[in-house]
Amino acid sequence: MSAGPTKITPTVGRPAGKATHFEAIVDDFIGAYRDQGHLCAKIDPFGRERERPESLSLAYHGLTEADLERTVDGSSMGLGAKIPLGQVIEYLEQMYCSSIGVEFMHVADTEQRAWLLERFETIGGKLDLEKPEKTAVLEQLTRSESFEKFLGKRYPGEKRFSLEGAESLIPMLDHMIEAFSNLGVEEVVFGMAHRGRLNVLHNTIGKTLEQIFTEFEENWSEGFADGGGDVKYHRGYSGTRRLSNGRMVHVAMASNPSHLEAVNGVVEGRCRAKQRLRGDESRERVVPILIHGDAAIIGQGIVQEVLNFSQLPGYTTGGTVHVVVNNQIGFTTLPEEGRS
Repeated sequence: MSAGPTKITPTVGRPAGKATHFEAIVDDFIGAYRDQGHLCAKIDPFGRERERPESLSLAYHGLTEADLERTVDGSSMGLGAKIPLGQVIEYLEQMYCSSIGVEFMHVADTEQRAWLLERFETIGGKLDLEKPEKTAVLEQLTRSESFEKFLGKRYPGEKRFSLEGAESLIPMLDHMIEAFSNLGVEEVVFGMAHRGRLNVLHNTIGKTLEQIFTEFEENWSEGFADGGGDVKYHRGYSGTRRLSNGRMVHVAMASNPSHLEAVNGVVEGRCRAKQRLRGDESRERVVPILIHGDAAIIGQGIVQEVLNFSQLPGYTTGGTVHVVVNNQIGFTTLPEEGRS
């Protein structure tokens, strides 16, 4: 038996010969949640059950119900120094197996992996929002859903690539832009495919309803240099937003052809050029965001090609945020057929 409570390590297990048998088992059990908890997270909007990995069971690790009362040290995850193993498991279930699936144990850099673990586990895998922030999220969700419902009723025969079922993209992007501004970001460059594009153009970038609706009516008049006669879900837009924290951020959406992921390199190059014009050698004032469909990000080689630019001195932009929108179908492919 250990002289004190078992210490839950944030990144790696104890050195060989330093852990008791129970400590080693606890480390392995917690590591299994970090490695495989996302595989049974409740992220299917239809509520279909997902197969639970065997490694997330007590029996797999040789534990019993009686061991749930044994004390461990959960301080590294923001829990108490002496807490029953059962409560630690409940905490891990809530973090890794509920409505958010997170996967980062594959990250090779130990410091980066430790940073991700600390950031995620010490807040229980979720942000605590104040009432005004929750109200703002509700308002953004309502605007996003109302926008799609109106377009569906007013233009039932028109292609619009709805964001329905993924409206949470709008408050997420809003939160992201505000967080960026708090870190000194002055401009955000977006690239995305068709799905949800009109919604993002209006609710995130600031394109007016008048402009969008008149494009549906095909009576919008603009110069060739701005319009080019392209379809409405290919066009870009830009504007400056005043955020709730009082800061101003310029946001720009790059135009995009039907070759959906082709915009990735364009956004990175555009962002790199903007950084150069601003003298942003630290690459902290202009940030690129790329929004993908969940089938496209794993199926189109240009995604990996652009990722390979990330550490090259002549191409790096200091980092890119990648957002994947999953509406449960990849053009005509169902989720179970989209991966081997």
